[in-house]
Amino acid sequence: MHGFAAGIADVVDLRHMIDVAVEDAARLMHARQAAILVFADGGLVGAASCGPPIDGLPRSVDDPTWSSMLAGGSRTSAHHRADGCLAAVIRGDSATSPCVLTDGIGQGNGNGARPIDVEAVRTGVGLVVVGGRDGMADAFDDADAQRLQNIADQLAAGMGRSLLHRRVQHEAS
Repeated sequence: MHGFAAGIADVVDLRHMIDVAVEDAARLMHARQAAILVFADGGLVGAASCGPPIDGLPRSVDDPTWSSMLAGGSRTSAHHRADGCLAAVIRGDSATSPCVLTDGIGQGNGNGARPIDVEAVRTGVGLVVVGGRDGMADAFDDADAQRLQNIADQLAAGMGRSLLHRRVQHEAS
């Protein structure tokens, strides 16, 4: 797991981060298929997959099949799905601590620096889904669910940084 966290620790580009993370998640979970989706600012802002496609993934956070899992306010554990896949929510609100950033010039010195509200960035939510055990028992067990939730928790920090970087770039343009 340490190698997974280190692999995404310095990545600020969201698409690059999830491209790297989806392959690592599949490898760590011994899964033939994996997908990572990230929702923010009212829509899907990033998606990556490897292996055969996973059917039924959400296209929005209010997808009726997934909304109860994605809308949950607290950290949850990974869920076993009827199709044999295992899914965990990536909570952006656990990724950053409350703070206000400026454009690097400073605040309150009359130079027009605008603070960036990190609270608005913290609303991102993601999903990591794996399926198809590779060379192991067909079903994911409780230890696998904990491992996938640990992966999701590691992704939360990276997702928070990536969404914040995205917001800073948007504010700067």
